[in-house]
Amino acid sequence: MYKIVYVLVCSDKDLYCEQCILSIMSVKKNSPESPITLLIDDLTKNCIEHHTSKKQIFELVDELISVPRPQNFSGMETSRYLKTKMREFVQGDFLYIDSDTIICSPLYEIEDIAIELGAVLDQHTSLSQSTHAIISKQHIKKVSSLNELAQYEKYFNGGVLWVRDTESNHKFFNDWHNNWLHSRSKGIKTDMPALALANYQNNFSIQELDGVWNCQIWFGANYLPKAKIIHYFTSIDTFSGGYGVFSVDLPKKINSGEKLDKHDWELIQNARNAFPTPNAIIVGSDYEIYRSSLCGVLRALYRKKRLFNLFEKILYLIRILRAKFII
Repeated sequence: MYKIVYVLVCSDKDLYCEQCILSIMSVKKNSPESPITLLIDDLTKNCIEHHTSKKQIFELVDELISVPRPQNFSGMETSRYLKTKMREFVQGDFLYIDSDTIICSPLYEIEDIAIELGAVLDQHTSLSQSTHAIISKQHIKKVSSLNELAQYEKYFNGGVLWVRDTESNHKFFNDWHNNWLHSRSKGIKTDMPALALANYQNNFSIQELDGVWNCQIWFGANYLPKAKIIHYFTSIDTFSGGYGVFSVDLPKKINSGEKLDKHDWELIQNARNAFPTPNAIIVGSDYEIYRSSLCGVLRALYRKKRLFNLFEKILYLIRILRAKFII
């Protein structure tokens, strides 16, 4: 029997534990036969034990694994440390799932997929077409010093990983962890460039899973109707259009000690339809504009509302004058 594995590092100042609780609750609702393992560090364990609402996570899991936090590691670094070493700590086949997720249907079918190591493409597209292609390629080159690796188009997202307990996977994770330690020394603390390098070092052993197993919500419209796992990304904040009901609203309710009511459970059961409105699907040339550096400037400008509105008003007046001139 496979396990579902979560890695959690949290403090009193964030909602990571509450997001993890919400994700685990959605597992219990939709895939109750799946045993759950929680991998944490000792400082996180101490934090949870002294916080009543967070402590319920211990009752929701079947196995708790706590390891010492490495000296001088931040919370973010510790989470990547545990994630890249989890194959060492967890016995048996497992499905790793990030905490910023909602499970929408049973997961047992993962065992029927005849692969040893599986993941979904980052943003459901090739590396060159992703919204962070330039930065990702720079990080890959910095971590690996391999120009050809930055040209490899299958760049996998580490938010959901299917991992069988094999000798080759133990080697893969050992390489991934060592790559990440090297990456950290270079100032790159995310784990995906190191994952890409490990994939290269192991003859590209990651096999592509169907996008329904890690429907990255802002890029996965084609997979959303049948999504098994929705990945809403904590890094996308509510201000810029985040999946706020799951990343903020319900976690805050859990943090306050309130129990989820019928309406909350309806939201969880209908997570595929939880987009804030208004919304739009962006494709073609509009997508190219969306992922451009110029659009990034506009997003930054939007945070300074008064300045953004001033420019918007000026451009609006120009459009009015242009329309009158053409007429």
